Amino acid sequence: MFLCSRKKVDHCGECGDFPCQDFMERYDPDDGPINAVIRYGILAYRKQHGDEKAA
Repeated sequence: MFLCSRKKVDHCGECGDFPCQDFMERYDPDDGPINAVIRYGILAYRKQHGDEKAA
């Protein structure tokens, strides 16, 4: 379970602790580092600009 569920936010980007250790530990080497960078970027954009603009 992601911490965002326990913290009652829709996604990690809405959390005040983003990026937390839990998020950073979910990097899957099989997906490659670019996947982690893209995930982080999308969530950071959603945090700053809102979900509507990220769609």
